Amino acid sequence: YYPEARETQAKRMAARVAYCTRAVREHAPVRDAWTDQKPRIVMADLPFNNAYVSPPWFSEPISVVPTHNTTDIFAPFHLPPDPGVIGCHESVHYVQLLQAGGIHRFFTTVFGSGYTPQLGLEPWFHEGVAVYYETKLQGGIGRLGTPYYEGILAAGVAGRKINGGWLHYLNREPTHGGHYLVASFFVDWLARTHGERKLWDVVGRQANAVLPPFGVNGRFEAVYGKSLSTLLEEFDAELTRRYPVRQRPVGQRMVRQLGSDARYHRTADGWEAVIDRALDRPTTLVVRNAAGAVVVDRLLAEILPGRVLLHPSAAGASGLAFSPDRRSLYFTMLDAGPLFSKSRLVRADLGSGALEVVGDDLHGPGGGLTPDGTHYVFSRAQGDAWGIASLDLRSKSVRWVRRPEPGIYYHAPRVSPDGARILAVRSDATGTALSLVDAASGNVLPPPAVPSGPVLEASWVDADRVVYVAGAQGRMQVFVSDLRDARFRQATHVPFLALHPQSDGRVIRFLHREGWSWTLDEVAFPSGEPVDPRIQERPMFGTMVATAPSVPKLVVRPVRKDEPWDVSFARRSAVGARVAEEPVLSDEPYSQLDGLLVPQVRGPWLVVRDAYSAVLGGSALGGDRLGYHRWAA
Repeated sequence: YYPEARETQAKRMAARVAYCTRAVREHAPVRDAWTDQKPRIVMADLPFNNAYVSPPWFSEPISVVPTHNTTDIFAPFHLPPDPGVIGCHESVHYVQLLQAGGIHRFFTTVFGSGYTPQLGLEPWFHEGVAVYYETKLQGGIGRLGTPYYEGILAAGVAGRKINGGWLHYLNREPTHGGHYLVASFFVDWLARTHGERKLWDVVGRQANAVLPPFGVNGRFEAVYGKSLSTLLEEFDAELTRRYPVRQRPVGQRMVRQLGSDARYHRTADGWEAVIDRALDRPTTLVVRNAAGAVVVDRLLAEILPGRVLLHPSAAGASGLAFSPDRRSLYFTMLDAGPLFSKSRLVRADLGSGALEVVGDDLHGPGGGLTPDGTHYVFSRAQGDAWGIASLDLRSKSVRWVRRPEPGIYYHAPRVSPDGARILAVRSDATGTALSLVDAASGNVLPPPAVPSGPVLEASWVDADRVVYVAGAQGRMQVFVSDLRDARFRQATHVPFLALHPQSDGRVIRFLHREGWSWTLDEVAFPSGEPVDPRIQERPMFGTMVATAPSVPKLVVRPVRKDEPWDVSFARRSAVGARVAEEPVLSDEPYSQLDGLLVPQVRGPWLVVRDAYSAVLGGSALGGDRLGYHRWAA
């Protein structure tokens, strides 16, 4: 179900989701008319910035994937904000939630879509499996395909023991959620160590369990020969071996401690801005001048009516930029709107600390100011594409610098100091890379030389040099590229993860991951010989599978214990997504009568009035497919 104006986009999404659904169903232990029913997908034309599958719980199962997203929160995940790519993740949920056998299949046939036994498995298993296949089925993109995601985990678990509580969605400590981060690597370890087939054996046993919410630990023991607790202990031992405590190298120093989520920007003359938050500290803006003195230190969340921002967060902030006169700081905040998120452009007065919304909704994440401070350049969403747009801060008019192209997403655009070029991160269904765009014409220019693998968080050093993070030896490090000689240099050797590098040509400051938090660190600007991009140690992710069938088969062979584990198993065993246009069987306008009179849930009831009489009857629930109408009888 899609808006009429999005027909072409809907077909592109349907092709990828159909591929992923078929691929996952090849692994499913229960196959019948119920499990293989046509997925119901709603493409909401709203900045929902999320996607989900509503399970069969007193209604038909349905998947909701928005036509566009306006947040760059997922950019470091090596995951473009593409509805088809995101829909592949949701298709794993859809297939798993329909797995029902035995007595549950009988109840489904007789009484309708009342429930699914898969709800007896906790969210960590559902999300862990979905993240695993999100990467495996799409050529290695996704969370398990980037050293950023692994770096967050490695820094958090180094020197610590994990337990089952780290998998729970209510555990606030693991960044990005333990039921995603820790669970996806646990599932990846299970597939690598014990074979992928056993993941689906657990799903199959859950599908046939008489009491689905109970005995989950026993079902893991029946499949793996070990309890879930024992498997977690072995996983913890593997993490301890793989991620020992590491110290900063010589030449890298900590400037200050930051929170668990942070955004950072620094100018060439030394002004700094940080938006961060910690577990017990709300989102805060701190600005320091070139001398290091604090100019602004304020909470972004306000309480009383009339507040400027309703739900600010460090993760939702982007595009920090100082005005040339250093009187203002601009940033974009993904904030709550009346119904859905808005990308608000905010100006912070550095004299008073007051906030002002100068752009109610940019429809995309932020970028930066032009050198004269009159325009703010940002990403703007239009369906399954992000173009580069420019907002005139005086007239509030918006023009396209580079118009959207289907399947291509430009984010974090930064204008060069001379105003001639725009540096941006470009992502699509194959991954992320740096891109240069002519600021006047919008034409794409030859990109900077960079290492292989995903590239993130780029900024200008001067008109000819750029600094960014990319993979090296399995970790995200800071690199410098010179646009004049098409070569690059590695600037850091951080223990786990670097992000948001900024440089004035003398030093580089960046976010450094330590535990479950960030620190602001500094190294000297590299002066060594640059690296020829044709000469690299090895591909960052190892060797990919070159060819693959249209529906990948299960990998059932456990990897040898002595085989090096320098990437996730999902990435190592990834297959290229074979996406082909799906035939259209019918394409009619939606009617609110669609499925309206068909009972989705039905069943008997009995009322005992007294010792001598009782009433036996039947009941039914139903509604149209999109929920405009619901009825019960």
